[in-house]
Amino acid sequence: MVNMKKRIIFISLAILWMLVIFLFSNQTGNDSGGLSDKIVHIVIRVIYGNDFANFPLERQEAINNIFSFIVRKLAHFSIFGILATFYYLALASFKVNYWNFIYSLGLTFIYATIDEWHQSFVGGRTPAMLDVLIDTLGGLAFLIVILIIKIIKERKNNYVC
Repeated sequence: MVNMKKRIIFISLAILWMLVIFLFSNQTGNDSGGLSDKIVHIVIRVIYGNDFANFPLERQEAINNIFSFIVRKLAHFSIFGILATFYYLALASFKVNYWNFIYSLGLTFIYATIDEWHQSFVGGRTPAMLDVLIDTLGGLAFLIVILIIKIIKERKNNYVC
């Protein structure tokens, strides 16, 4: 019975996270950019403080563009890393198997591709294969962390007398 509850929770988390991604992707280019800009301004303020306002306009623009790119790509990386984790947990609730890592990564790639295709229908948004790659790499990174944790736990259990 406990496994069934876990299964329902993990499948629900995966579906809910897919909905979150869908809603983010459904934002217009202006809305999405506005959200990213707010985060970028916070990051710049933390790093440069009040000095940023004294920089030449060209330097401000260059710094803003660099941080905007980094923030947007890190968002892709982490959001899809979380999705891959939820996929893995949902699949593992059925059977513990190392193939779950491959399946989770495959599902992450498929959803990333569908997500980019979806964006082609949203105003001011365009699909980008670079984003699919970053999304998939985020999934891979999170899954590698899970794999490392599993290996450490298994080794720890094998060494216990």
